[in-house]
Amino acid sequence: MDDQVRYNRDSLVAALRMVGVKDIAGNSCRCPFHDDHSASGWIHQGKDNVWRFTCHAASCGFSGDVYDVQSKGSRIALGEVLKAARRGSQTPSRANYTPTSTTQNGPVSDKRVWPSVESIISSIPLKHQESYRYTNPATGVDDLVVLRFLDENGKKTFRQVHPVSGGWVMESPDKPWPLFNRQGILKSDVVLVVEGEKCAQACIDVGVCATTSPCGAGKASLADWSVLAGKKVVYLWPDNDDGGKKHMQEVEKILLEMGLTVLVANPESAELGPKGDVADYLCTLSSCDAELKAQAIWDVLAEAIQVKPVVLSGPAEEVRQRLSDTVSGKWKAVDWPWLSLSRLTKALLPGTVTLLCGDPGTSKSFYLLQAAAYWYLNKIPVALFELEEDRTYHLYRALAQVTGNSQMLNDSWVRSNQDEAGRLFDEHKDFLDGFGKCIWSAPDKQKSLEEMQDWVEERAKAGCRVIAIDPVTAAVSNDKPWSADKRFILGCKSIAREYQTSVVLVTHPKKGLKAIGMDGMSGGAGYSQFSQTILWLEYHKQIKRVQVPCSMGGTVEEESNRTLHILKARNGCGHGLSLAYMFDGKSTTFHEKGPIQHS
Repeated sequence: MDDQVRYNRDSLVAALRMVGVKDIAGNSCRCPFHDDHSASGWIHQGKDNVWRFTCHAASCGFSGDVYDVQSKGSRIALGEVLKAARRGSQTPSRANYTPTSTTQNGPVSDKRVWPSVESIISSIPLKHQESYRYTNPATGVDDLVVLRFLDENGKKTFRQVHPVSGGWVMESPDKPWPLFNRQGILKSDVVLVVEGEKCAQACIDVGVCATTSPCGAGKASLADWSVLAGKKVVYLWPDNDDGGKKHMQEVEKILLEMGLTVLVANPESAELGPKGDVADYLCTLSSCDAELKAQAIWDVLAEAIQVKPVVLSGPAEEVRQRLSDTVSGKWKAVDWPWLSLSRLTKALLPGTVTLLCGDPGTSKSFYLLQAAAYWYLNKIPVALFELEEDRTYHLYRALAQVTGNSQMLNDSWVRSNQDEAGRLFDEHKDFLDGFGKCIWSAPDKQKSLEEMQDWVEERAKAGCRVIAIDPVTAAVSNDKPWSADKRFILGCKSIAREYQTSVVLVTHPKKGLKAIGMDGMSGGAGYSQFSQTILWLEYHKQIKRVQVPCSMGGTVEEESNRTLHILKARNGCGHGLSLAYMFDGKSTTFHEKGPIQHS
């Protein structure tokens, strides 16, 4: 096996493109291993010089080198991928691979793993009628396949199968389950919900965008309906029986909580008998072409009745609205580039203020700049006010981070390597133009807290989802400091709540105080009292070896030269925990190692 492959960025990029990645902006791209609507993936080089791909989405969290990507993308065990690499051959295909009894979550000795869906079908002594594939539109990979059979009595029966490492298992995937026909849903403003894959496919075949949740009636609450968020209209066509109507009532409740316009068709208007469904209706039109069949469906839907949501009043309505916004995805925390920080703090929920404190020299500005660039690349509207140094200074730093080359900050190196420096600039000039518009600076004029509060409100009105000031301690006020600080932090919190944005403020410790704690931060007590999240970045002169959780269970020893202390996490579970980081001077970027485990 040629280990140089692991040290070659192009090899990793090629592997990512093989598993469905298309657009790569610098070191950022969409993750191919989950339904990624924003660029959650990050290509980076570790201290061991190995290039790795890491997904920062809390729902995924994949991290690995070129061989791990090949294994995950092909659903072939890593050992077999490595064997193929040692032989100098391509990764073995699922068709000729003998599976091991492991899944993505570890050993499953009690579950049989098949190399393919076809091998499962051939192992079942029933008449196979149809396979319904729940394809992930982001990856092109099937998250679930529903197999329809007829038993010896001619009665329909189903099997759910889903992919694992090494092949397929005959069971439903983890909840929440995906909806059928997500590719079609993403392309349509109007969607028809029916019961069962047969009905959905019958509608799709005649040109009507339809979907269903897996496993039939009574399981609506186990599916992920968020893909329907933002649709103009969602029609429901229940089967013509009590069970079918009850099932659609469950779907109706979920969709109304998402704030969608829901219309319910009356199956009796299609003159269907008991238990009749939309597929039965289309069978009565067997002599018609697809266009006429589609028109017949729309004729029935034209008589559908719009469901009016129950209007609540008082405090209950506020809770209902929050539930609705959570289901639709309107109320959710913006992720940081670091998985554990995102999971443990939920710091960037709408309407929040976060403080980032640390001594000079801890690289807080690099930390915030890396996060801001990540938000920009993920199309999250961000605004960053730099009160120390001008915009060009910070864009130079951003260029060093996105290229992974800190030598871009070394004027001697730039003069000696003009061609390479020019190439890196040309490759990332679009990023610099776009990201530069997210940065404000005032290196030659001391701003007041009142001016900074006005700027925060201006950016919030403009729709910025994350607004940051670095450092807020560089702003002054003509009023008494403790009074001005309290007025400023309350003003920022009020703006954040009104415009549903998140404010991040960088601050410093009080002069002469070395202890890490909320009482040690500059500014009045209002800063710690009225912020939802407080983070303290600590620098270590010597590299520390710390224990952090291992993905396979237990702990593993990692090197760390920075510790991020979570002093306050009002919206998360990480209060009092500390995260290990390695600040890489070669790339000027932070790499999260995980929560520090104390013996």
